[in-house]
Amino acid sequence: MIKIQAGFANTRKESVVIFDDDTVELVFFESLLCLDFSSLPEEAYDCFEEYFVYINVQFGQLIRGSYSGSYEVFETKLIGIQALWEIVLQAKDAKVHQKASKFLLTLYKKLSPDLQGNLDSIK
Repeated sequence: MIKIQAGFANTRKESVVIFDDDTVELVFFESLLCLDFSSLPEEAYDCFEEYFVYINVQFGQLIRGSYSGSYEVFETKLIGIQALWEIVLQAKDAKVHQKASKFLLTLYKKLSPDLQGNLDSIK
């Protein structure tokens, strides 16, 4: 479920629930993954990234660390990773391209020890 605190989506316990998990999945799969990534504004990208992280955490493919931007990745085929690659390759907005590229690189740098040990088979 998506929760809100001070106007920003997050997953803190003291937040108020605004969407249940079914609604979050619907928004991500039926709306965010269907956007025109070439003309994506920065605010829409920020929303995409929050949903991307949330969905992958819910499915156990990603663990969010104790500080912002820290992750451990447990699956190379994250849900929505193809869309993230499309944003990196198609975004016309320089800030969107920069944010998406940085996020993608962060994900690949944070592979779990099990995935790091299997890098040859992943390639």
